[in-house]
Amino acid sequence: MRKLLLVKPYRPEKLFVTTPPLGLISVAAYVREKARERGDDLEIKIVDLNPGRRMPSDAMSELLAFEPDLIGISCLSCEADAATALSRALKQAMPEIPIVLGGPYPSHDKEVALEDPCIDYLVINEGEVTFDDLITTLMRGGDPAQVAGIAMRVNGKPFFTPPRDFIQDLDSLPIPAYDLIDLPAYFKTPRHSRLIAHPEYTTVVSTRGCPYGCTYCHVTMGKKTRFRSAEKVVEELEHLVKNYGVREIQWADDIWNLRKDRSKKICDLIVEKGLDIKMAWPNGVRGDIIDQELIDKMKMAGAYMITFAPESGSPRVQKYIQKNAKLDKLQNVITMAAKKGIFCHGFFMVGFPTETEEEMQMTFDYALKSKLNTASFFIVNANPGTKLYEQAKSLGLKVDYEPGAHNYMDPDFQLSEVSTARMRTMMRRAYLRFFTDPRRIARLLWTMPHKGQLFGFAKDLVFRLYRNFRFQRPDIYQAEGIPRFERQPDLQADIPINRA
Repeated sequence: MRKLLLVKPYRPEKLFVTTPPLGLISVAAYVREKARERGDDLEIKIVDLNPGRRMPSDAMSELLAFEPDLIGISCLSCEADAATALSRALKQAMPEIPIVLGGPYPSHDKEVALEDPCIDYLVINEGEVTFDDLITTLMRGGDPAQVAGIAMRVNGKPFFTPPRDFIQDLDSLPIPAYDLIDLPAYFKTPRHSRLIAHPEYTTVVSTRGCPYGCTYCHVTMGKKTRFRSAEKVVEELEHLVKNYGVREIQWADDIWNLRKDRSKKICDLIVEKGLDIKMAWPNGVRGDIIDQELIDKMKMAGAYMITFAPESGSPRVQKYIQKNAKLDKLQNVITMAAKKGIFCHGFFMVGFPTETEEEMQMTFDYALKSKLNTASFFIVNANPGTKLYEQAKSLGLKVDYEPGAHNYMDPDFQLSEVSTARMRTMMRRAYLRFFTDPRRIARLLWTMPHKGQLFGFAKDLVFRLYRNFRFQRPDIYQAEGIPRFERQPDLQADIPINRA
């Protein structure tokens, strides 16, 4: 029997949130299904270090006891240092075992990821077919250079195989392998959405790819959106409800509502099948293409929270970042959702190249005039592989980006024409004005699923006002990168690698 170990690293940080590892359980389900079709005897184990907030040393005995023939690590860009520490510990303990890195980080920073001597192969972009092809090739002694969609080192130099086409028929993929993770463990961990209607939840993805051209976004799943059918999506929801006791779904699509007819059908089927669930969209909707009928159907199917992402209230900045949101239409949609009693959150970003103080104020004013219950104001990060990164470089701005220091909440980094100190003062004032509006407080009380969560919101607001945006920071950070997060000993250790 061959053994495949799939691991998700834990990144130490002060604002900790996590969700079930959707990438790993989707890849595992596909690989397992194909192995059965081929008659291969393959055992798969998934270890996610996040629910227990475990460092590599905390989990090493469990990982070694499995005695894997191949190891896969899934990694976001912000988890780059954590993945490096994990791969180093694994390679030291099992030097002969190939280690494959997949996920957004190696897909966008291929050259940097390959600099890690403990990583043997990268899976670029969509993982299911590529990873199955790679592990089958390696386990049968084939030539990995013939596998499309990967990166590796050949004679010490980076080598990239031709890209692999994206999967067009998402209905052909099996339901993710929820049985390979301890799903109830995630019921007790902080999730991306601050709201909780029911603790028994999971995240679900029903589409892949986004056709919009926002300059700040990566393109991991392509620019053409591919859809799972409404029937297949609801089949997965039924599976989760009946077999795992899930009572809440948090959608993690890029654009869940791009095809309104499909989105409406998903809601209709949920009602038709009597699935008693609540639903939240911590991200994943394009607000300015929602209509009243969809809002009504989402509410009937269990929607209690939607996050809208205007990003900027400036029409010029909207064009510059190629978001091109219809701002007036979006305000109307937020109002429609608020009238239905749906909790509305907003994402906003400031600090774009060429952005002026007046344009920043337009963003804050847009939020203040809205019916949003809550809002988050972020300082935009310019990630390698994005148009924003290239825009900043073309303007001569210094962008010293470090993947492991990726930070939405408190980056000492911005690219606008406004001083950092002034920008932080404006953000602080906007938060105070936003959350001291009596009408907003009343709506917050009305729509919050559990009033006990108000304490958490208040605590988070204080954190943002007096920690992240403390005005006494010297103005020395403009376009000079972001500091590395506070590392734990496991991330600092310089472990020698024993190459067999």
